[in-house]
Amino acid sequence: MLKKLKSLFLGGPPPEVESRSSRRKGKSKPREASDEAGGNDESSVSEDGRLAHGMPGEFERVFGRDEVDSSAWIGVDLDGTLSVHTEDIDIHKIGPPVRTMVARVQDWIGQGYVVKILTARASLPEGIPPVKKWLKENGLPELEVTCEKDLHMIELWDDRGVQVIANTGQPVGPSSLDAPEEEEPEDEEPKG
Repeated sequence: MLKKLKSLFLGGPPPEVESRSSRRKGKSKPREASDEAGGNDESSVSEDGRLAHGMPGEFERVFGRDEVDSSAWIGVDLDGTLSVHTEDIDIHKIGPPVRTMVARVQDWIGQGYVVKILTARASLPEGIPPVKKWLKENGLPELEVTCEKDLHMIELWDDRGVQVIANTGQPVGPSSLDAPEEEEPEDEEPKG
């Protein structure tokens, strides 16, 4: 689990793609996705403990040596990610669960990951109890509900986020703001 978390945190290849042991055994090193963005592998730590992404020893501070720091967490958005987004804007109404995402969260929890619900609903104190009730009704344990991320968040699952390549500002995929506007079909005149 530590290798998987380190990979997520540093943005390098997943542990099954490359491992320290494969490099030590003289096997060829596969091309890393992070090479294009300046590389964030283990060799990217300078003498002062700064990682390639500029955060001073952040992985080591958060994760320690052999065990994952219990403060490391995965953020999951509610509306549109964990639950179906409805048109209503009512902090007391939450859409039905997205079963695939609920199963994913249950799996992460089963593997020992800390999961927090990161939602704008938590910006109002009265928005948190309905979320906790919804979690319980949908087979999830009582999770922390917040509207803030911090340096311990290792990953965010959100329907509105645009992922960028670290230290480049370049999006991994398209932004909804960059999408061309769809033309409305013209009304056809009845034939007759």
